[in-house]
Amino acid sequence: MAIKYFSPITDKNVSKPEFHDHPYGADELQTKLSVVPVKDTPGIELIWPLPDLTKHYTSKPCHYISHLVGHEGSGSLLSLLKSKGWINTLQAGAKSGATGFMFFMINCKLTDEGFDHLDDIISYIFEYLTMLRDIGPQEWIFTECQNLGEMNFRFKDKERPQGFSIYLAASLQKHPLEEILCAPYLMKTYSPDLINGVLNRLRPESFR
Repeated sequence: MAIKYFSPITDKNVSKPEFHDHPYGADELQTKLSVVPVKDTPGIELIWPLPDLTKHYTSKPCHYISHLVGHEGSGSLLSLLKSKGWINTLQAGAKSGATGFMFFMINCKLTDEGFDHLDDIISYIFEYLTMLRDIGPQEWIFTECQNLGEMNFRFKDKERPQGFSIYLAASLQKHPLEEILCAPYLMKTYSPDLINGVLNRLRPESFR
């Protein structure tokens, strides 16, 4: 069906625009923005600018870091902040911007008490990131992420055809044809230098 309906479309060989200058420059960093939410659900979001790491999809350095920052087990950042009664949820991960740049984000849903401890929450987040830099990348953690990715791909739910088709069309712009189905779950290249490179960008002087 795809061949039937899309083959007549002419390939005009248009080059995809790339944006190598990140929109969050020095003037946009170390900036605090306060927004009144529509719903009564206070939250805090920390954002760091990153270069485009899409080509490193088999290493996923941001996923390695978000796996640790968002971990829910004993001794995790989330369990610490929840034990103090300051947050309800914590999510971390990379977000694409455009070809050439992306972001790393940490989002916390706050309790009423947590809203009065914003600076303390941010301090704990940076202490945790500092600890990750001091310890350095661990291959066994990468292997854990790798195994979880394989399991999630193997047992993933069925997709709605329309939405899945749109997703696959977009993936063709970023991944080889033979890997468009598994690319979001694929982790086969352990790259500690890439992990360290991202961690070194997640510092107080470079977030907003």
